[in-house]
Amino acid sequence: MEQAAVAQQLYDGGNHTVTQIAAVFGVARSTVYGHLDKSIVGNRPAGGSA
Repeated sequence: MEQAAVAQQLYDGGNHTVTQIAAVFGVARSTVYGHLDKSIVGNRPAGGSA
């Protein structure tokens, strides 16, 4: 699976912050934000706790 898709899944799961996801991939937070679905950034699906 492509890293951007994995990052999206981690974010959608609601248990990882963008900072945590960036650390997993060794990239800047801005890089992660650049690859996340813009329609949900800041509006995570219910159920997460991050």
